[in-house]
Amino acid sequence: GNNVFNIYTKNVADYHLQVFDRWGVKVFESDHWSYDWNGKVMNTGTDCPDGTYYYILNYRYVGRDKDEPILNGVVRLIRE
Repeated sequence: GNNVFNIYTKNVADYHLQVFDRWGVKVFESDHWSYDWNGKVMNTGTDCPDGTYYYILNYRYVGRDKDEPILNGVVRLIRE
């Protein structure tokens, strides 16, 4: 299924993913590529409502001296 959100990375030394709701409130944050967002506030709080969420990913590949360009975009949360 498609029950979690994460951005697949490979050979990454530094990883920082943030997810925000439409009002700019942070609902998730992770410093490890294997820690997925499950659609709850900080993964343990209440369910986030259906809607569009904005993500920002800062990362650096192994062996590199500087971060890669910031990735950002949207993810749509749909509940049944």
